[in-house]
Amino acid sequence: MARAVAPVPLFLRPAVDSFLSAAQGTIRPWSERGFFLLFHSLFGLDSLPFRVAAFVTMSVDLLLVAWLTRRLTVRRSAASLRRSSGP
Repeated sequence: MARAVAPVPLFLRPAVDSFLSAAQGTIRPWSERGFFLLFHSLFGLDSLPFRVAAFVTMSVDLLLVAWLTRRLTVRRSAASLRRSSGP
């Protein structure tokens, strides 16, 4: 059953339309579309800021995984994501 949605004021229409699902069925507007809309408005089509943001995000993710692994296993070798040579 479809839920009725209140009408959107005219001045908010572009912002709301940019987060609506497209043909590919996007359901994460803040993480998918918000990132690209924000970076495009700030940097245009320059790819370097997009790549730097992705690299920083992945680096922080790796640090968090290493920290969490160390907290759970209390082994530095497990947290460093490398193979230990001995027991």
